[in-house]
Amino acid sequence: MEEAFDLIGQKTGVRIKSNVNNVEGSNVNALNTPITCPSYPVVRTSTSLSDITVNSSSSETAPLTGAGVAIPYKFTQGSTYVIEIMIGNVAYGTAGKTHASQDKNPSLQMGLANTQNFPAQCSGSINLALLGIPFSNLGKLPIQKYPYTSSDFTTTYTTKTVTLTATECFNYLWINFMPPDGAYRNNHHISYIKITRSGQNFSIEGPSDITTNSIYKVKSNSFFLDHPFIWRTTGNITIEGDSIGPSVTVRKSNTSPLQGTISAILPGCGEIAIKKFNACETKNSFGNIVGESQLKKGWTNREYSFELTDTRYQIKYWHIGSTDVTFLENYPESISVSVKPGFVFNDPINGDYVPISVVADGPCGQSTVTLNVLITPGNK
Repeated sequence: MEEAFDLIGQKTGVRIKSNVNNVEGSNVNALNTPITCPSYPVVRTSTSLSDITVNSSSSETAPLTGAGVAIPYKFTQGSTYVIEIMIGNVAYGTAGKTHASQDKNPSLQMGLANTQNFPAQCSGSINLALLGIPFSNLGKLPIQKYPYTSSDFTTTYTTKTVTLTATECFNYLWINFMPPDGAYRNNHHISYIKITRSGQNFSIEGPSDITTNSIYKVKSNSFFLDHPFIWRTTGNITIEGDSIGPSVTVRKSNTSPLQGTISAILPGCGEIAIKKFNACETKNSFGNIVGESQLKKGWTNREYSFELTDTRYQIKYWHIGSTDVTFLENYPESISVSVKPGFVFNDPINGDYVPISVVADGPCGQSTVTLNVLITPGNK
């Protein structure tokens, strides 16, 4: 299974988190305790299609200050993700002139996190390596110096790719900027993020048809998972016994055709796998009409028969979609078809298609199988 998440391209807006000093937002964390960490990412809702921009800066005498952005995304435990980011890095000096601080550049990190991983207290910057979460150091980004003398300055971007594995269920992609020593001021422009899940895929394995006490489990690649999943069902599928555990036992709740779903939910990750049942999905493929695919005007007594492949169905009647094509029933499963000499064509050059159908009664109600036969100009 593969998923892609295009951050900037979503017109419905994105929820982001960023440095409390640089964007609008609250200065308390999820526990409503005071935050003394300048790099703590706080909630911001954005509906703009422009870049997400945050800045990080410090002076020789002030604490080193980083910045961060957290992108909401459901990362599933055990899955591996390939994350691609396009980012620009603009260094500013003193207005009107360049400055030595423009040669300094924060280091970029990316990791997977939950709200409780965001420290409420820090000395001005955060190092993801100290938090015990999946992360990667991407090094320093290329510096683009802002000239102050150009009115048509355009940010340039670098693409970085990282692979991370979720050791548990995480709700955020954390993009963190670690400051260098000394005075500096950088603006970080994020224009594109793509998240693709690879590796571990989940499925629900068990019988294709549900009988009394049918058992289903979650499978990842070639292994069944021994985990306390929360199980849910829909339609005429009912859970027998516990709804939490590594497997689930279900049964049909009535005699109607089987229709519904079984889903497995991993706490903190949401639904990770679903199995669908629809006994009526193939209701119009209970057999095959056998006979010529093309007839000519004036032909008579051409035999067509029906091969029943699903014995739950009983043939009710035949039907032909033109009054200029008639038939005589030999048996319920066989007819003789004739095309009247006066057949009127809509397309006298190429001919017309006429449907020959068999209608039957079955467990999903009335169903139809159709063969489209080409009628062409000509004589016997």
